[in-house]
Amino acid sequence: MVRGLVSLLGNNGPMLGVLGLEAVGELREAKGKSRAAVDLISFGLTGYLFYKIAGNVGDLRKFHGAEHMVIGAHEQGLPNDAEHVKTVSRVSPRCGTNCVRFYLPAPLVTAILPGKSTMIKSVLAMALAYEGFRLDREKYKKYVGPFYKLGSLSQQYLTTAEPEEVQLNAAIMAMDALLKAEAGETEE
Repeated sequence: MVRGLVSLLGNNGPMLGVLGLEAVGELREAKGKSRAAVDLISFGLTGYLFYKIAGNVGDLRKFHGAEHMVIGAHEQGLPNDAEHVKTVSRVSPRCGTNCVRFYLPAPLVTAILPGKSTMIKSVLAMALAYEGFRLDREKYKKYVGPFYKLGSLSQQYLTTAEPEEVQLNAAIMAMDALLKAEAGETEE
């Protein structure tokens, strides 16, 4: 679970903000109107986080789709050119969008734990979601399949878009540079 926490919280300012508000609310044992204000701000930050994850920001969704397509082409052993990359799906089973889908039921699981700390339960829910995301999809298909189906739908309609030539070419160039770097080749 520690690996999941480090991965999820490492570069995620809005999520840290939500957890910070939870901590403040618990430390002050906010009740009534003050707790409602903390909850409202927390909800707003969570909405902002969803907006950032969903990527409803135009070109970013196209770059995300191009990234998936180039990686998919590489995994299938296809040449790294536009003609071949265009034939690959932009939906990926390893996309972080799927991890978010695992988070949806996680708070229900952690709610049954003893104790009042919603912050600790939130952190445990994130770690649980990350571990669910890392489960072997084929071995545990019966349990994780619905989450990946929901993640695939989210990628199809929210977090990726069909890339244009500019996004596709950028992803192809990035993959070429990565492969050269992994092979130990340097550019002169």
